[in-house]
Amino acid sequence: MQLPVAYRNFALAAAALSCMSLVDAHSWVERTMVIANNGTFVGAPGYSRGNVLRTNPSFNDGAMSNLLPPNGSPAGNKIQDSDPICKSTQQQQTQTDGSPRLKVEAGGMVAILYQENGHVTFPDRPPGKAPSSGMVYVYGTSDPKPDDKFNAIYGQWNADGSGGDKRGKLLTNQTFDDGQCYQINGGPVSTERQAKFKKPSDALMGGDLWCQTDIKLPADLPAGKPYAIYWVWNWDTQKGTAGLPNGLIERYTNCMDFDIVAGNNARDLAGASYIDGQPLNNAAVASKFKAMVGSASNGNSQGSQSSSAPQQNNAQAPATSAQPPQPSSSQGSTVPPAKYTAAPSPSPIMTTFVVTLTRTMDPPVSSTPPAASVKARDLAKHKRLARAHAARGREAPYNEAESIVEEVVAASVTKTANSAKFRR
Repeated sequence: MQLPVAYRNFALAAAALSCMSLVDAHSWVERTMVIANNGTFVGAPGYSRGNVLRTNPSFNDGAMSNLLPPNGSPAGNKIQDSDPICKSTQQQQTQTDGSPRLKVEAGGMVAILYQENGHVTFPDRPPGKAPSSGMVYVYGTSDPKPDDKFNAIYGQWNADGSGGDKRGKLLTNQTFDDGQCYQINGGPVSTERQAKFKKPSDALMGGDLWCQTDIKLPADLPAGKPYAIYWVWNWDTQKGTAGLPNGLIERYTNCMDFDIVAGNNARDLAGASYIDGQPLNNAAVASKFKAMVGSASNGNSQGSQSSSAPQQNNAQAPATSAQPPQPSSSQGSTVPPAKYTAAPSPSPIMTTFVVTLTRTMDPPVSSTPPAASVKARDLAKHKRLARAHAARGREAPYNEAESIVEEVVAASVTKTANSAKFRR
């Protein structure tokens, strides 16, 4: 079908904007909070090294997101031994204005907060990811180095501190999906969780509920010395995925420090008890809190730690089809994978783009994207990934994605045109 030029230009612009779905954005640590012995967040928030607040005019995803292996890596689908675990802006133990370190006692419990950005509420976009949106690993050390390497830590440091160069420990491994977090959209996962985990809207999260990795720090940390934390999210694509038969290694990291302060309150968990029904905006995940307290009372000073190392001890190996390890029993119950697909609605936390086209011969366009644009979103996302993979020397099916996007754009415009009234 030959489309009028004005309609086609509008459709292409609308398709380009609609492609910026929730899963285009990646996730990083937004802030950290101390968890009191009743499960409530207390004190002032802490932030990653080199943090760029969302209110900063220079903010963009790339300012905080750190991908390994990086796009354009000469090694392709492989993390090199020379790749640092921290982003270049996070290799020094320095903070930016307005983003201080978290202050916490040795043995204290901490919530590491991040947005799910559609990785939880649209788990099949893109396809081939592990259940529960992959795994998060948290490592800690009182002896960090500016040039700490990913491969020397990930899969090497273990829970008792005997692994690798023995400078640090694996504090926990947990699923990225904490079992309750969501962003507001029209998908079944979000809709179900909005009903189950109701919360008031606030200035920080809006209507969304951020995800958490909840950890308990070692009780023997010296006061007055920063404790470095390396947060690693394994979001690999599994082998055998359409378009990526060899899989894809995709890891994201954030580096931060906690100021360890003197005190004994955090060590005393004898009377610790989660307050059920407290506002979820300002509280730990109940199951994680209870697991940390229960584990500590059984003599495990690390609380939520797991002795399980990552599935791939050699991070240079291609992405495997095997599932990442699930949390240990000390993490609480395993979060079941969500198996839903649905058309996303924009999250209020995301930037809104407005396109205004004025032409007297053009029909009015509905503010609701046609259902066909859902497929365009997924395919356009796949196409952008394909370009990135090609830059890293990976296989990518371009032509099929391009042709189908064109087909979907045409279908979208046809539906819009058929539903509109023309003035000729």
